[in-house]
Amino acid sequence: MANAENLKPQAHVLTVEEQSKAGKKSGEVRRQRRTLKEQMEMLLSLPVKDESTKEFIESLGIDADKIDNATAITLSMYQEALKGNTKAYELIRDTLGEKPTDKLTIEEAPQIVLKRPEK
Repeated sequence: MANAENLKPQAHVLTVEEQSKAGKKSGEVRRQRRTLKEQMEMLLSLPVKDESTKEFIESLGIDADKIDNATAITLSMYQEALKGNTKAYELIRDTLGEKPTDKLTIEEAPQIVLKRPEK
C-alpha cells in the first residue's frame, strides 16, 4: 500500500514557468505539423502540369478533370509495383487496408521445479 514513507520522490518537478514553455513548444510543433499537412494536401490537389503525363493518364481512361498530382503519384506507385518493386506493392496493399496482421503465439512457459536435497 502506498504511503508517504514508501513513495519515491520525483527526480524533477516542472515549475509553472517550465510547464508554460513546454505547452507553448508543443502547440508550436502541432501548428507546424498541421501547416505541413495542409501544404501537402494543397500540392496533391493541384492539376498535373506535365502534358505527357496528363495524356498518359487520360489514355488509361481517367477523366481529364480528375487528374491531379495525387492521381499521378498513385499511378507512379502502381507502375513501380507492376515492375516488381515490392515496397511499392506493400504500400499499395497497406493503403487499401489489407496489411496482414502479425500473429504472436504465446505458449505457456515451462515450469521449473527445483528440489532441495534432504538433510
